[in-house]
Amino acid sequence: MYGEKEPEIQTGARFQTDGLAKQPEHITMAIEVARTIVDKFEPDEQNAILKEMYGYIKQERSNRIDSLRKQLDLLDKSLTEMGK
Repeated sequence: MYGEKEPEIQTGARFQTDGLAKQPEHITMAIEVARTIVDKFEPDEQNAILKEMYGYIKQERSNRIDSLRKQLDLLDKSLTEMGK
């Protein structure tokens, strides 16, 4: 059955369980999330999860860009008014 523990395939040093604590926190978290996704969901569900995560991150970055542009516009306007 899918989701039962299968032998772990070592694809590189970063994916070894023994060295997980030696990894930066964000890499350790990514590996743990990936393992959970693979263990609990079917491949099509895994794809949907990854697509959703990518979309969320992309939207958050876009929102941040918009916010920073608004701040920049306000600062630019303020600077222009100071020079009058």
